[in-house]
Amino acid sequence: MQFPILNNRGIALPMVLGLIVIITLLGFTAMSLADNQTLMVNRYQQQEKALHYAEAGVYKYLNLLNADRDFYKSQESNELQNIDVAFESGFYRLTVIPPTTSNPVVTIRSTGWTKSHPDIKRTVEVTVNKKEFVQTLYGSGREMNDIGNEVWWARGDVVDGPLHTNGSLYIDGTGGDGSTGPVFNGPVTYVQGLTLKKGTEQFNGGPPQKVDPLIFPPTNSSLKTLAKKGGYYYEGRTCIHINGNELVIRNKNDAAERSKPLPANGVIYVDGGTGGKWDNNTGNVFVSGTLDGRLTIAAANDIYITAWDPTNWEKPIGNVPRGTYTGGLYYKDFNGSNIADIDDMLGLIAGGYVRILHNNWPRDEGRSWSTKDVAPKNITIHAAIFALNNSFEYEYYNSGAAKDTITLIGSITQNKRGAVGTYNGQRTVTGYNKNYSHDPRMLYDMPPHFLEPVNSGWEIRSWREVNS
Repeated sequence: MQFPILNNRGIALPMVLGLIVIITLLGFTAMSLADNQTLMVNRYQQQEKALHYAEAGVYKYLNLLNADRDFYKSQESNELQNIDVAFESGFYRLTVIPPTTSNPVVTIRSTGWTKSHPDIKRTVEVTVNKKEFVQTLYGSGREMNDIGNEVWWARGDVVDGPLHTNGSLYIDGTGGDGSTGPVFNGPVTYVQGLTLKKGTEQFNGGPPQKVDPLIFPPTNSSLKTLAKKGGYYYEGRTCIHINGNELVIRNKNDAAERSKPLPANGVIYVDGGTGGKWDNNTGNVFVSGTLDGRLTIAAANDIYITAWDPTNWEKPIGNVPRGTYTGGLYYKDFNGSNIADIDDMLGLIAGGYVRILHNNWPRDEGRSWSTKDVAPKNITIHAAIFALNNSFEYEYYNSGAAKDTITLIGSITQNKRGAVGTYNGQRTVTGYNKNYSHDPRMLYDMPPHFLEPVNSGWEIRSWREVNS
């Protein structure tokens, strides 16, 4: 019996075809993966470029702030926002949120994208602020008095705002005129050291922190330059009555300039020597009144705050000057509770002391009327104060009758701690009690051309990416 021989011819063809199909599928898969990877790489590159352009917008705005700290208030800033700004091969768009008392930082939001892929956008949000002297209620070069003694914060003291010293800080929670305290309601910072006698002290703004110094400028002469270019410049003893948005200014030459508008750039500078308090050639300022606007007054020597119009040089009746009673320095638009909503702001910058006037009253020819005490029982001061080389104090604080209270809203920066009264452990013996609080607007704002720390610059507080 014969069997048929098996024929394998043709079996290779379907195998080859199968291999070709498999290879083809693998090829298409590889090509698809390559294309997808190319798209992913390209998209990643576009995303990175978009982020780069967004960051470029932030740095552009920071440069503008460094050139002008108030740039965010300007019309130019408004014109720069919400428009497409070309940069390299793409664009960025800026939105800037000004600071407020509840959020005292400038917020810069910048969105970037490439010209070829406008659908791929990335947005960064950056908050920045700048360290300033006025951001503290109390700022000092050192916590020592005129004769070099340490000045301690003790029971009974209340600091209703930030406190900073470039020197060492001395806090005593075991002694003082009060039953509790000292109480610190804001952040407390120091540069050199901290001596703490633990007791009833309260740090409601957090424990004291060691930080970098706020370096004082050597002089206030930069304000002299500004006063000569768009402000008011005087030489010698000068008396100023602030009357809303107008000024009465009586210089050593006696003739009063009445109904004078606030200076265009907001700066008055009084130049002169450091001679006698009433000398016509001394660079002293005597100031009082109510401000409707923004103003900085600087003196080469001292500034004296009075409770009466200091441009009225008539002889006082007893110890009471003849001029209009002002009560000190006020903001016109302040009603006692709306400080965050008003625009009025005053700066006082002395090369020497800023003082509350105690004795005598100005008259002509560089002289004064003799009076024992022209200081009021209570005085109010709305201002940022800077005593560049000395202190803020009540003149002759350790003599005369006991007063009542200094109510201050603003900021005090002084080279060394000044005094406004003396106490016997139970009551005021001479001078004033203190009722000081920080002006919250000064966490981000300040009077016109107020002095800044030498080492001041805009600092990034936060940086994050947000949805575009």
